[in-house]
Amino acid sequence: METIRIDINRNQCYDVAERLFFEMSGIDKEGPKYMRMRTDAQRMRDRVEDRICINMICNFYSTSEMELTGRSLKLGGELFTCAAFEQIDPVLIKGAYLYALTAGEYDFKEETIVNRLYADFWGTAFTDAARILVSRELGKNDQVSDNFGPGFFGMNTDEMIKVDKLLDFKSIGVEFRNNKVMVPVKSCAGLFFSVTAGYEKLHSACRDCIGSVQNCKLCKQREIN
Repeated sequence: METIRIDINRNQCYDVAERLFFEMSGIDKEGPKYMRMRTDAQRMRDRVEDRICINMICNFYSTSEMELTGRSLKLGGELFTCAAFEQIDPVLIKGAYLYALTAGEYDFKEETIVNRLYADFWGTAFTDAARILVSRELGKNDQVSDNFGPGFFGMNTDEMIKVDKLLDFKSIGVEFRNNKVMVPVKSCAGLFFSVTAGYEKLHSACRDCIGSVQNCKLCKQREIN
């Protein structure tokens, strides 16, 4: 196992986070009403700026430290289960990057409900932006897979306990409370496989699939254009 250093700062996240924010909020429409909403949203972006604190940890596991079989992945001694793993040819795997990151705390109890919602959206946007930038950084020197992990592609969120065992969330200022919730809540964790050129991205429908694990190997959804 090798610890990988990836530095992501808030300035790098701004453009991606802004795009994600407007996708989530739906306030990028024309008209005076939406102009006022964008002004309020921008004011909250300015307020959360001092709270944007990107911290992350990432470990790389070689093929000798992992085993992918069907929907099961044994990584660093922990067993992860994800139906979408069945779509991946193990021959294409060169290793795995396991990561956890946090973007800070974004709760403003003194603000109105609407402004607190904007702050929450900004927190989510910066968290997702950091995750996207981690993928891009890894991709500069290696080809990486889709982002798998608890909450992604149907992997049970209970698997987060195993990620914590391998990464130690406390090292980046994250607590795992009641074995279910990461605090700050604007945090996430997951993994990217290091892959060869033959890897194909999974169909986006797999991310939110509610089918059973037995259905995954029979699914044709990823073949739809």
